[in-house]
Amino acid sequence: MTTYLDVQLAWATVEHCRPSMRRRDLNIVFVALGAGDYYTAIAASIAAMNHAQNSLPEELRDGLTAWADLMVDPACRNRIDDLIACASVTPAPIPPPRCEVPLDRPPDRPRRMR
Repeated sequence: MTTYLDVQLAWATVEHCRPSMRRRDLNIVFVALGAGDYYTAIAASIAAMNHAQNSLPEELRDGLTAWADLMVDPACRNRIDDLIACASVTPAPIPPPRCEVPLDRPPDRPRRMR
């Protein structure tokens, strides 16, 4: 059974994740919203956001966690929990590449091939 809160949560999730989505993701999400399939819309939105390595705000994450706890189907609940867990982790910064050439002397000239 769909409630008004499901609709609000789905739209809030989609609006937050929208900048992370490609055209294909947007098509899937908006078709799902139009069909009233809020689970698919939320799952696809979070998956696209995870692919873009973005994170969820705490308030939205808490709402999604509470919503997932109300699900009857354990497979759906586990999928949403896994997506939320991946989205909750802020990606680690990428370290700068190491320079293999010592900076105190010029690099060696390449040898000619004969």
